[in-house]
Amino acid sequence: LKRRPSTKQNNGNSTSSRSRAGNTARVVFICFSGFIFGVSFTMLSMSTRLSSSGNMIGCFGDAAAAAAAANGDARTDPFPTMIRNNLDNKSNSINDITATVQSPISITTRSNNNNYNWPGVPQEKLGVPLVKIGHNFVDHARELLLEHWEEFLAVYAARPDKVNMCGIRINHAYALWIAVKYLQPTSIIESGVNAGQSTYFMRNASGGNAAAKIYAIDPEDEPICNQGKRWIDPKRNGFYYTGKTNFQDIQDIDWYKKIRDGEMEANTTLVFLDDHLSVFQRYSTFLQLGFRHIILEDNYKINEGATDGDKVGFTMKQMFHRVDLNSEFLFHQLISYTEFPPLFPPIMAKANNGTRKAAGGFMVAADDNTDIMAPLFRPDLLDDDKARYDELCQRFGIDPTLTDESSYMQLMNYNQICYMELRPMAPYLSRKWKKANLKKKVRFSSVEY
Repeated sequence: LKRRPSTKQNNGNSTSSRSRAGNTARVVFICFSGFIFGVSFTMLSMSTRLSSSGNMIGCFGDAAAAAAAANGDARTDPFPTMIRNNLDNKSNSINDITATVQSPISITTRSNNNNYNWPGVPQEKLGVPLVKIGHNFVDHARELLLEHWEEFLAVYAARPDKVNMCGIRINHAYALWIAVKYLQPTSIIESGVNAGQSTYFMRNASGGNAAAKIYAIDPEDEPICNQGKRWIDPKRNGFYYTGKTNFQDIQDIDWYKKIRDGEMEANTTLVFLDDHLSVFQRYSTFLQLGFRHIILEDNYKINEGATDGDKVGFTMKQMFHRVDLNSEFLFHQLISYTEFPPLFPPIMAKANNGTRKAAGGFMVAADDNTDIMAPLFRPDLLDDDKARYDELCQRFGIDPTLTDESSYMQLMNYNQICYMELRPMAPYLSRKWKKANLKKKVRFSSVEY
């Protein structure tokens, strides 16, 4: 800093003025240095405490935050400002879920966060095997399931098809059930019905909302895989677009009219996709219609899939594993994206000598598990979880060693089923986007595994 020359001339005080100015500058410098040192020491102390705690608030632990910092990823924030759900409020509606909470939540009971050094660490960036965006109720899947544990087991025991060869089993059943149980949507669109097993779980979970409408879509009159008769929703607010005479693709149904007429609300509608089609190809439809809450069942990994459509690289997991213009667009247009964890780790099937299924969709004990979420329960490590595992196996006639094919398929069928919340389109643009642009048909696919 330049010293300002003394304003006093020839009065004998110029020297003392310069001295006082110099002293003042030294005092300011010393105070500023002390302030910087104090701030640095405080930040170091906070960092030490966070590192020693082993559990940062939010879905990312210390390892994920450190990895993100090392990669220069500014999006991963251990203290995010947007937390989608506050379980302390016991909210169970989609309207409440979309409300922004401006402070982190603290869950005192053990949630999905205690992963016991699980290899799969989700990161909020593209080009990695396990991606997570933002926060939502799936972060607390363990708590939500345990809160209704006995109820879910009873519902699962009464399921219409005990094998469900070409449909969801317990890992995806629990995910779908707690999603509907928590969100309580006013309408559900189900694309891919087959034997009706998923319809059964969603109708049961929507019990708190008796008026919930279910729109079931499937091109077949009867289930594939010789599964007998389809379970039909007994409620009068179940609507079927199925079979050769009634089938309409999800993009052909006039949802606009239903919304305009007050038959459904887009914001409180849940879309469940189990049809082996590209969700990304239909993204523009959901975006303009205002459907924001999506569950994708066929979320295959790279080079896996039951159909050619599954393998072309447009499941959410396949898109996020690469970096290109399509994946970057999707990544930035989602408020949240989370894969539901499996109930149990693949190591529980270590005694099974079966070969890996070429289509994927099943966990194998030899997997490195870097691309799947930490399981809700660890019977391989924890006595309480082992007791829960044994109880479940006994209740459903499952061999806990999973050596037989039926037992293995019941517990190890898992396909990274995920929940995502779409960022809504600007209302002005939505009004300007013509309905005619959305009439691009995609062939519906029914597949045997």
